[in-house]
Amino acid sequence: MVALVGCFGFLVYLFLVPGEAGGMLGLEQGTPLLQNFAPQGFHAARDTWHIVQGQDGLMYFANSSGVLIFNGHRWERVTLDGNSAARALAVGPNGRVYVGGINQYGYLNRQPSGSHVYVSLSNLDEKRNVGNIWNIHPRSWGVYFMAQGSIFLLRGDNVEEIHFSSIQSVEMGEAIVMVGSNGGIWLMDRTDLRQLPGTETLNPDRLRLLPRDEKRLVCITSDLELLSFDLTDFRNQQGSHLSKPSFKRAQLPPDTYDFLRRNQLRTTRVISESRLALGTRYGGLLVTDLDGAILFRLDRSAGLLRNQINHVTLDAQGNMWLAFNNAFALVELATPIRRYQPRSEGFENIRHTFVSCQIRKFDKFI
Repeated sequence: MVALVGCFGFLVYLFLVPGEAGGMLGLEQGTPLLQNFAPQGFHAARDTWHIVQGQDGLMYFANSSGVLIFNGHRWERVTLDGNSAARALAVGPNGRVYVGGINQYGYLNRQPSGSHVYVSLSNLDEKRNVGNIWNIHPRSWGVYFMAQGSIFLLRGDNVEEIHFSSIQSVEMGEAIVMVGSNGGIWLMDRTDLRQLPGTETLNPDRLRLLPRDEKRLVCITSDLELLSFDLTDFRNQQGSHLSKPSFKRAQLPPDTYDFLRRNQLRTTRVISESRLALGTRYGGLLVTDLDGAILFRLDRSAGLLRNQINHVTLDAQGNMWLAFNNAFALVELATPIRRYQPRSEGFENIRHTFVSCQIRKFDKFI
């Protein structure tokens, strides 16, 4: 880790254009610098589905060729049994990196040489058809492997199958919140499943969950409506007669609504106390405030290799990583440098970029 200090708050003109900087540029919200990683660089399959950072500081990528590991300079590829694609990754409390694939799940074991090998856990019960593992949630008492049609809970050397079908899951403290395949939002404490009253009629397709903390949950519905839940009272109640958790409804700003309606919301992430990342199928990534107002957009015109976003994650430095169908990208949110593309008329045929810097001390992943 290297401590760096950002430069003063001025504009660096990479291409000189006439006029006053303040009046003629019409600067948008600046976009952070980004770095793309194409398959030619990491020599693996094109599709990347999930990204995590280990407690060792390494970046791990679930790829159709297996698990890719990046230390900032060198790539390593770890194959799964049968050369299965890796679809999900998670880091446990003990630092172990868990892996989900096609009809299998396990973890990565680091060898004395520094290389990694895959260790299968799904062979603990060979009678079960595991299916596609699409998410993993390590908890203090066990590890949940989310599959199509079931949940496999690993505790020690024992595997318990929970017969529940879900299509999305997020963590809220020690609990897990899920979207049921047949509808509704569900909360699971250990093996106790409860549906949030009032969510039964929500269309599970394109319903996206955004946990803000252990008690507050934001959802974007298939109708692109914002629902904000306070689960404090709901989580404290016991028994079958549960009151509805308090929630508020709000509409997305018109420009955000129109953009998501055209480009289809695909994945979401809370990236700070005041910002959301909304990945789409056709239009790249939006970063908004908590009310959905657009702060900036990243797409092919901003330098991304593709507009379809499969997954969004943050590393320990606060930078954002994006997984695409054919690559992935590092978005340097922690670096105090922003790019600006002026929207003023008369500059359409001029290549120009403005970079702003601010004083800030930070740790940069090298």
